[in-house]
Amino acid sequence: MVHDVLGGEDAAWLHMEDATNPMVVNGLLELATSVAPARVCGLLADRLVSRPRFRARVVEPAAHMGAPRWEPDPEFSVERHVEHVTLASAEDARLREFLDGVISSLLDRSIPLWRVYVIDRPGKGTALLFRIHHAIADGFALVGVLLSLCDTVQAPSVALPAPRTAPPVRSAFDYALAAARLVALPSDPKTLLKRPLGQAKRVAWSEPMLLDDVKNIAHRTSSTVNDVLVATVAGALRRYLAENRTGVENTEIRAMVPVNVRRAGDLELGNRFGLVVLGLPIGVADPLARLAAVKRRMDRLKSTPEAVVAMGILRAMGYAPRRLEGLGVTFFATKASLVLTNVPGPRAPLQVAGARIDRIMFWAPQSGRLGLGISILSYAGEVTVGVMADAGIMPEPEAFVAALHVELAALAAHVRADAPTSHAERV
Repeated sequence: MVHDVLGGEDAAWLHMEDATNPMVVNGLLELATSVAPARVCGLLADRLVSRPRFRARVVEPAAHMGAPRWEPDPEFSVERHVEHVTLASAEDARLREFLDGVISSLLDRSIPLWRVYVIDRPGKGTALLFRIHHAIADGFALVGVLLSLCDTVQAPSVALPAPRTAPPVRSAFDYALAAARLVALPSDPKTLLKRPLGQAKRVAWSEPMLLDDVKNIAHRTSSTVNDVLVATVAGALRRYLAENRTGVENTEIRAMVPVNVRRAGDLELGNRFGLVVLGLPIGVADPLARLAAVKRRMDRLKSTPEAVVAMGILRAMGYAPRRLEGLGVTFFATKASLVLTNVPGPRAPLQVAGARIDRIMFWAPQSGRLGLGISILSYAGEVTVGVMADAGIMPEPEAFVAALHVELAALAAHVRADAPTSHAERV
């Protein structure tokens, strides 16, 4: 294998990492039945490690001069990357406790940057936790990686994450204007979400929400499914902050939102996504007005080249000297309070090693010095929201998850009650 140099975006995510913020994408597959660790190892050997990056470790240049590179691990074995764990009970609380400890830790950089946990839950089947460093690939590509592990009988019915549509032709002025907007954005408000980070992380996840319910709200409000889910997240943040004595009236906080910029059919590993900065209107009390505000902002961002500009900044950060790269990390961290990711998953139920996948969840890392990540993933007609937070910022993310369900129900109720009223009159 040729010793490949990391691309600029990949190097940026590698160097963005420290002990308080592992740059690791964590994905969990809940299986209906038990699967033996040896079966998982065989599956990984057949389907995963054919990709060179999963057999290579990262080597930094001497004195940090130049770009890091991928180097084959001479002692590579699949078994070294797989750990078998048996929980004391099948309760979600026990699984959360285990995940909190694992997700808070860094991956070992002396070996390839991934690890899989085979988690036996007595009486409830097996859960598979995949931890893959962001330097290997972005979340859009990693969904494709996980799907490649599924039984081939189901594979043809899988819908992979959709690439963006062909971008309009942009002028240099358009790109300069988008860059100027990013630079001109003031720092995000000092809420409890902007506290200093520690090393302990907390995770939680929602109960599955029916995708048809979300689509119904979107249809009746001339919005997209993404608009509805983002507005629900904004409402839950409003509720959570208010319950924790943080003023929310006439306030907005910003989220860094990854945007897929891959071309159709591009499922190569690596990072090919941009970022847009989205203002979440948490100061808007009315759920319909909040949804309308989210839709306007999302529509505006879709008409700008901001995602491509941000991707260029990330690429430049990866090639820049470490001191300048650190300034880039600080720049992005001051502009927002959280990372908000929405990845479309498989539309049909899948199986792994003969076991049905009941649920898929993932937790994206928080870039730079951000301490909250909210990850939305749809699977087989359901939507699950994963939350990963710094323990000092959100010690009990289950409270935020509970607020999500309350806000979605409130939005649905307002849609039903508001049929005769124009949304434009509310804004």
